[in-house]
Amino acid sequence: MPGPLGAPAAGGCGPLGGLVDDRLGVPAAAGNTITLSAQYTFRTYDQLPPR
Repeated sequence: MPGPLGAPAAGGCGPLGGLVDDRLGVPAAAGNTITLSAQYTFRTYDQLPPR
């Protein structure tokens, strides 16, 4: 697992930059953590629709 994440302030977000910074807790020198979740589905070849 990677170490701490240092994140800069948001850029190019226009008037929403402050909201993005507040929501993500940035800027931060170091020590931020991030948790990402992903969901995926897959089908085996016999379950694919015919072409």
